[in-house]
Amino acid sequence: MRQIKKNKFNIFISEKPVDSITDERVLSFWDCYQNNFEDYTFNIFDRFLDKDHGFMDIGAWVGATVLYGAHIAKTCYCFEPDKLAFEYLKNNIEENINVKDKIKAFDFGVSDKNSRETFYVGPGSTSMSSLKPIWKKDESYDTSVYNYSDKSQGGSYDIDVYDFPTTLKKANIDLKSINFIKIDIEGGEFDLIPSMIDYFEKVNYYPTLYISLHTPFTFSMFWKKSFFHKLVAYLPKKISARIKNKKLITKLSSAYTNIYLRDGKHLKSVSELGDARAFVEIVVTNSSW
Repeated sequence: MRQIKKNKFNIFISEKPVDSITDERVLSFWDCYQNNFEDYTFNIFDRFLDKDHGFMDIGAWVGATVLYGAHIAKTCYCFEPDKLAFEYLKNNIEENINVKDKIKAFDFGVSDKNSRETFYVGPGSTSMSSLKPIWKKDESYDTSVYNYSDKSQGGSYDIDVYDFPTTLKKANIDLKSINFIKIDIEGGEFDLIPSMIDYFEKVNYYPTLYISLHTPFTFSMFWKKSFFHKLVAYLPKKISARIKNKKLITKLSSAYTNIYLRDGKHLKSVSELGDARAFVEIVVTNSSW
């Protein structure tokens, strides 16, 4: 077990071996984590989490935001369908005795439907597993054997995904006990969020959303194309990205009064979200920053 400090919280990291290729990489991440890693993310958690409400962490990876947020919030419900990442997540939760009883972890995906879907993964636990085909499908893992180490280029396997109402039911969550939802699902947010907004409108309850937008991941094989192919496809992708972002912001604006960039400034134009190369975070809320 390793102890690190993030802001004012002591967080304990499991050193239990999970995968020979990935173990060292994941442990080195935690060194980066305590040294100014995504300070904006934790500023947002400090601002919007409180001891009287729970939060949902959709796309939890190995627990970077789960373990931090659980020190502030009443409860945490986290979701991570990447098999390898989920093992690290579970091990890390177990090491944090002071908050582990506040955390409930689930190994299925959250999307806009109930189905069995292809899930694309990078080599080891990259934090960029996705329902979008950004890794090679034909280099699939043998899911009957829990050993990922001989796959250097990524692959795919099937996972269960559930829509938001079914997710609440399966995780036994009372939505009105939740005031904050973090969504970091590598392009899947463009499918999930519109359906979530429809549900919020149905029940007339609107928790604050912290969303990572991965517009490039909506384009197949984004990481695998040559520079030439990326260059030729850039303009139509740029236009498509702007349309995707605009549609999503329009949907969010129909239910929420404030959309902020990660630095706390109001979003004034969709152009501030960038285009086909851009990754960006937004906070969507009916309260103020």
